[in-house]
Amino acid sequence: MPETVEVIEELGVILITSFGKITEHDLRLSRITVKNICQESGLKKILVDATRQTNRLPTIAAFEHASHLARDDSLGTAKHAIIVLEQTRHDLYFLETAANNRGANLRLFPTTEKALSWLMG
Repeated sequence: MPETVEVIEELGVILITSFGKITEHDLRLSRITVKNICQESGLKKILVDATRQTNRLPTIAAFEHASHLARDDSLGTAKHAIIVLEQTRHDLYFLETAANNRGANLRLFPTTEKALSWLMG
């Protein structure tokens, strides 16, 4: 899953733009990168644009990713807003549920505007 990670300083947001195929290895690398940014910058708002991902996140991978997010000292206290296409929302609903059930603060949104509104609120 190729991705770009950048900090939008004026909003205090870490922006992850992912595209292509998702693998468990890619999710692990993404968590490491974002955790490092959170620790270095103190930022706790993460915006993920997943509208260009090309495959479905396997259930086991979603469960593991949710568990890791919730258990991590930096990522578990951050707000995670994920922008998804309506066609893929159902596929990522399990990730949202699993993360929130474990104490993470993660929500899916259909638009950037709605995601940012929630992150800033």
